[in-house]
Amino acid sequence: MREADRALAEMGLIRAPFKSSDGGLDMPWSAFCHIQEQLGRHAYFAGSILNRLVTFGAMPLVKFGSEPQRKTLLPQILSGQALVALALLRQVIDNFLNE
Repeated sequence: MREADRALAEMGLIRAPFKSSDGGLDMPWSAFCHIQEQLGRHAYFAGSILNRLVTFGAMPLVKFGSEPQRKTLLPQILSGQALVALALLRQVIDNFLNE
């Protein structure tokens, strides 16, 4: 999977929807969504990895991370060097499902 992260980064796909001030390509979200759609049709696994890197890795960091966190971690994520994971707590899932 690390090879896929790096390949997506080399193509600029991880950086695509982010502002240039954050190291991105300033691509409109509609264009990024089209990329996701095409990957979903023809290379689902790659689309899933791109979605993980952008929506669970870089985007929360851009939206909620501190300036030092963004400066340290964002370049690693956008370059495909950082490993991104998501952890869900059962209590959070139960609360979400019961709302």
